[in-house]
Amino acid sequence: MVLLQDLLSPVEHTYLLGSGSTIVRGISYDSREVLPGCVYFAIPGIHTDGHKYLPQALEMGAVALIVMNPPLSQVLERAQKNSVAVVRVKNARSALAWAARQWYRAPDEKLQIIGVTGTDGKSSTVWYAHQLLELLGYASGFVSTVSMQTGDIPEANSLRQSTPEAPEIFSLLQKMVDQKRTHGVIEATSHGLSSKTARLEALNFQTGVFTNISHEHLEFHGSFEQYLYDKASLFRKIAGESYGGTAVINAQSPHAAYLTRAAIEESSSGARVLYYGLKEAIPGENRHLPLALAGENVTPGSVSQEIDFVYVEENKNLRRNLTLPFPGAFNCENVMAAVLAVHGQTGRRISEILDNVPKLQGVKGRMRAIKAGQPFTVMVDYAHTPGSFEKVFPIFRQAATKGLFALFGSGGERDILKRPIQGKIAGKYCQRLYITNEDPRLEDPQKIVDEIAKGVNNPNCRVIKIVDRRQAIERAFIDAQEGDMVVLLGKGHEQSIITPDGKAPWDEETVAYEVLAGLGYTKGAL
Repeated sequence: MVLLQDLLSPVEHTYLLGSGSTIVRGISYDSREVLPGCVYFAIPGIHTDGHKYLPQALEMGAVALIVMNPPLSQVLERAQKNSVAVVRVKNARSALAWAARQWYRAPDEKLQIIGVTGTDGKSSTVWYAHQLLELLGYASGFVSTVSMQTGDIPEANSLRQSTPEAPEIFSLLQKMVDQKRTHGVIEATSHGLSSKTARLEALNFQTGVFTNISHEHLEFHGSFEQYLYDKASLFRKIAGESYGGTAVINAQSPHAAYLTRAAIEESSSGARVLYYGLKEAIPGENRHLPLALAGENVTPGSVSQEIDFVYVEENKNLRRNLTLPFPGAFNCENVMAAVLAVHGQTGRRISEILDNVPKLQGVKGRMRAIKAGQPFTVMVDYAHTPGSFEKVFPIFRQAATKGLFALFGSGGERDILKRPIQGKIAGKYCQRLYITNEDPRLEDPQKIVDEIAKGVNNPNCRVIKIVDRRQAIERAFIDAQEGDMVVLLGKGHEQSIITPDGKAPWDEETVAYEVLAGLGYTKGAL
């Protein structure tokens, strides 16, 4: 319970009705969830506008309305009659973020927070950094697309948002504080960093990590340049007590220089920058960058891989050969990012952190093998962007002893330009593509499938279009022969498919096992 004036103290605002002495018992941006004593924030959205629901918020017992536009006269009359404060702000989303921080008692001041941004690899990097912190003896919590942990046990992220809205993110951070966590690792998406949502506007980070960037979410950002700018906003936000915090940047990215400028010149006090990357993948323009941690001599395997880590410690050039308990060269990058994030956050020696790398566990829905005694290989992975396709398909092609079959779709009401790019990349490596549903939302799923198929230009790749995802999986398994590999992409860890009728329950691994069982294969069979 706080006073309205304290809740809005960080926000420029004007009282249209009432005063700051109103007692607040909660905050909400959804009129359906307003409880008596709540402040309701009228947020303009893509499909609707929170201002339309001011009467409902009053009916539910709101004691204050936060608006960007003056309400209708009947709303003001009712508010005045019920002694409800009406407060006008310039940006309701920004106001919500700062109010959420106030309501949850600024938990980011009590935690050391690492933020991870990038098109691909965010969830894995968050998960690895969290594990490394715990293995080093720190009490850590985390929030990612896949799962979250505020206490001792991780749980699935049921919010379907990698970076939740500000009240949810600050609530989770406060739970970490209540559970005696000292560190938090947060997946910082471009949506969350954008001023359009302001979800992370009020959150302080000490360490920021940039994994990579590729074509994604342009329907939201409007252009690639804006997408990159919003990603870089993480580095503009980082700040430490004794220095400007730490920026961990993938030197393999052609945009490393842009991210560096954001970290050093545009952050509040300037940050130190730690670079990482696989040496052979670093472009010529970045080879002058001083790598704090480099990867060399990656030896791939079907379920694991070996790599040499190269770094400098106590003025000595050191080399360390380690086995990572999961495949994919991109996971080498994610591990390096996590190691440097923990190093930058805690000051622990890189060699000490590397000691714990072989103990890391992989992420649900990422390079997960489905084993039910079938004579062909089945893998589930979350890859759903052109950038992630470029990374995973060479791995799958190398692992497939015979044919490579891929099943995937593309999200509706999202970046439409990536769809034919996905088709082109997958078609380059595969003998067959099963193009199907992912999250059509309000779009025609057949239209999405057709747009993906237009990008396939390999005459040796057969395209099968089946909108129903379960039917597509069954067809792929029926077609697969001994030695073939079937990769199910795009859903990974997710627990639903978003259709025009709402969320339909879906677990890719469970469905794969069910379909295999229907074909006579039993889970756990050798």
